Amino acid sequence: LRLPSEHQYGNGVAIFTRNGHVAREFAARVNVGMVGINVPIPVPVAYHTFGGWKRSAFGDTNQHGMEGVKFWTKVKT
Repeated sequence: LRLPSEHQYGNGVAIFTRNGHVAREFAARVNVGMVGINVPIPVPVAYHTFGGWKRSAFGDTNQHGMEGVKFWTKVKT
């Protein structure tokens, strides 16, 4: 937990285990952006937007989900 949580970028980590409790605890406690349980993390290709976590973040919004929609749209009322 300490090594990925203290890394300056903290983008993602994967854990391979047969122990469900260990997997849940690891996912809940690790301080990174993406967690893979018994699978490698889904690393975006270069043309996908990904702001990252910690020092790898860029911009003022997260480009995925509703933050991306809010950034790229204009509300009309």
